[in-house]
Amino acid sequence: MRLVRQSEKPQVSSSEIAAGSSTDIRQYSPNNIRQMIEAHESAAVDAVPVGAMLEWSSSTAPTNYLICYGQSLSVNAYSSLYAVIGSAFGDTKDSQNNVTHFNLPPAGLFYRAFYPNSSNDPDRASRTAVAAGGNSGDNVGSFQSDSIKAHSHGLKLERTDTDGGGHVPDGGFVAAFIENATGSQQTGGGLLTDRAPNVLSHSTESITGSETRPANINVYKIIRFQ
Repeated sequence: MRLVRQSEKPQVSSSEIAAGSSTDIRQYSPNNIRQMIEAHESAAVDAVPVGAMLEWSSSTAPTNYLICYGQSLSVNAYSSLYAVIGSAFGDTKDSQNNVTHFNLPPAGLFYRAFYPNSSNDPDRASRTAVAAGGNSGDNVGSFQSDSIKAHSHGLKLERTDTDGGGHVPDGGFVAAFIENATGSQQTGGGLLTDRAPNVLSHSTESITGSETRPANINVYKIIRFQ
């Protein structure tokens, strides 16, 4: 068996490495293999475009990424990112109305998939800018406050001590059963003070909480800037 010295092995060209056209592993020198690994690593990095946002679980962003929390960045320092997202999330202008700084997306909010004129966002026209200079209306970066879809609750009245004519005598008691959003019932009532048909007002108990939200877990949002 004749051993082939490294210098006698046929070298694979850079174009063959890039194209992956050489399939005989014996033709690859250690230098070829190193070049191939570097080429694949570079291709993997380039596969994520500038402006792409990812979820991240560390307080330290990876190379070429920034954690998003609504901070202001210099247009000159981050020109590649500004070319992609512009002033969608807010900006700062100089006295000549030129944009000098732009904002990254804020933290603490849920992100909604966007496409113009989507019927899945019926209130899209009333969206506002999340910060000064940002987009409003049916555009990327616009903001909606929390809301609960319009709905109603059933109300059942039970009259007692009626006079036979559908009226409640003085001092008669009306019990109110109000069905809340979960299907359970809350009970209230009151004494009426005249013989005319009466309307009893009743409010459901308030649900404590400072916002309307689904169950959630905190993660960082990172964005590629170069």
